[in-house]
Amino acid sequence: DDTLSAIHSSLPQFEIVKDKVSLEGINPEKLIEKVDSLFDDADKNMLDGVKFTWDDRWVHLRKSNTEPIIRIYAEAPNKAQAADLVASIKALI
Repeated sequence: DDTLSAIHSSLPQFEIVKDKVSLEGINPEKLIEKVDSLFDDADKNMLDGVKFTWDDRWVHLRKSNTEPIIRIYAEAPNKAQAADLVASIKALI
């Protein structure tokens, strides 16, 4: 029998980075178009905001329903790679 910790350690490990950007002076649709061009090698899902997925990482942008912001979530094998995904989006603003 495998212990839960042994099963957990056998699975891929990921780190998540969360950020948000004020929408003041930003057209969210234009930003998504720019991000879409930047991540043209990723699978795209438009179900709740827009999520770009690769084999080993993903990034998700979504407008807040309660604040004038866009939330950015990224997950990758390590925190630096997830932070790079977020930074590449923020560089387009």
